[in-house]
Amino acid sequence: MADIGRPGWMIEVRPKAAAASQSEYTWVVTIPYRGFNPRYLTVSYGYSAKEIVGFDSRELRFVRNEADYETAASASRGVLGPENADTLKQHVAILNDVPTCTGTLRILDSRVSETIELAEV
Repeated sequence: MADIGRPGWMIEVRPKAAAASQSEYTWVVTIPYRGFNPRYLTVSYGYSAKEIVGFDSRELRFVRNEADYETAASASRGVLGPENADTLKQHVAILNDVPTCTGTLRILDSRVSETIELAEV
């Protein structure tokens, strides 16, 4: 997925059977939830393109099915905005119990070209 405001890509895992699904299986269990995340191959959070491709191995987690996605999504939203410490602990416990898979993205080769700014004529 590319965003013109944030050049690059975001690593996603989506269910094959539901191409139009809004479910994205990595965000719910790949931490950190705030700030730079291993899913990002984007020029963001103060990183240059050269630095981004320098992180040549990225460990990701993802849930296995839609039911696990729904459970993890609800708990992740709770972690992002907990009402109190007890609620936060409950959401974290749920996330620790959700079955997940892991994946590794390795950048085997890359090329970064320098941007040339043109002067106004």
